[in-house]
Amino acid sequence: MRPKTYERYKQLVDDHIKPALGDRRAAEITPADLSAFYADKQASGRLDKRDGGLSAQTCLHMHRVLHRAFQWAVYGDLMDRNPAARVRKPPSPRRPKRETWNDTQIAEAIDLSRGTMVHIPAVLAGWGGLRRGEICGLTWDDVLWDANTVVVSTSVEQTKDGLHDLPTKTRSGDRVVILPRQAIDELREQATKHDEMRLAHGPRWNARDRIVCRSDGSPMPPNAVSNRWSEWVARKKLEPQIRFHDLRHSHATALYHAGARTRTVTDRLGHSTPAITQDLYLHSTEATDLVAVTALEERIEVAQLSQMIRRSPSEPVTAQSGNTCK
Repeated sequence: MRPKTYERYKQLVDDHIKPALGDRRAAEITPADLSAFYADKQASGRLDKRDGGLSAQTCLHMHRVLHRAFQWAVYGDLMDRNPAARVRKPPSPRRPKRETWNDTQIAEAIDLSRGTMVHIPAVLAGWGGLRRGEICGLTWDDVLWDANTVVVSTSVEQTKDGLHDLPTKTRSGDRVVILPRQAIDELREQATKHDEMRLAHGPRWNARDRIVCRSDGSPMPPNAVSNRWSEWVARKKLEPQIRFHDLRHSHATALYHAGARTRTVTDRLGHSTPAITQDLYLHSTEATDLVAVTALEERIEVAQLSQMIRRSPSEPVTAQSGNTCK
């Protein structure tokens, strides 16, 4: 299990599951008990005592943790049944509507962000589709200048214990991403700036040779990328105010509507299956909706013309005599 996932699961157990269910015998817990637990958490489960409860997504995570824990007990012959597997209606979060930017909005943001900490992350996410952890893990050795590509093999994860250099999220995450010429040009400028900083501050500056780092050369935490991005977008009053991860969604959607096959987009994003790409990352936009409706109008016109042809008599009739003309 990745450190960030472990940290999150442990937090759910310590903060919510153990206080509510920890004094119960596992074999006595019923599906109804679990359903009541989820309902209570969604109604008033916030630890900060503010109004409202936990999201359905958080409760679904707790359900999955409980399901795996009880299943472990069943496999070990410690319990006969898994009560979590018999919950009739587990928490079911609604998928949030994702806002995306078009090509013009991405290019404008990249231009406006020049000289800021979010500039190169925006280039790599908006024009390359990389995850923030992958961006923080890239080194200059990962750039193949002659081929206009970057080799993605490392992802930085942030936990309470610090930063961890790990393999990419999935096996398919290891990939070579071809970048557009404009993105390579931006990386060349960044490389020049890093050379100047190393001359000014000594060879120990940015010792890990990261493409993205703090001004003092220390590694950039993924959370800092997201937080700085949100602050910058709000300050510039860009609309819609998308999250940093939504640049990746925007990149995928732009590729798809430019004619790229789903398999191509899947490989570029490092997804394990095309279903993930299709289901979560390819978004409809107003422009693509207009294209679809225009195509539909053309098909309707063809269908109507076909109907008119079928309805017309095979042999014309003269109005004056009423006789059939052959």
